[in-house]
Amino acid sequence: KLLEDDIELLLSSHSNFNFFYPTLFSEIKSTINFSSEAHKRTIDTISKSSEFLRDKIRITNRWGLNILYEKLPLLGLRLLDKYYINYYFSLTSNEVDIDRSMQLFIDTGEERLL
Repeated sequence: KLLEDDIELLLSSHSNFNFFYPTLFSEIKSTINFSSEAHKRTIDTISKSSEFLRDKIRITNRWGLNILYEKLPLLGLRLLDKYYINYYFSLTSNEVDIDRSMQLFIDTGEERLL
């Protein structure tokens, strides 16, 4: 909750603060190894969505996960634990049915959020 409050304050006081801050998306895009064409289209689409870029819940989750990822080696957690934590955070979103999206990918190889 404290991190979410800090993110909300940053969003209200800095117009350039967004999901990719402090880096510009154009700088990040050149370093991404896309796993598929669908992955590339997804990233391109969200990078142009101001609703996504300035969503405080997504930004809070990203920053929180980054803090956890930095500390995971100190805690002795395995890579599988990292993926489980990411999956758990994704379940907190009411907008996406992550289980159905993952099953679609397993069944068809199609990357699409449902």
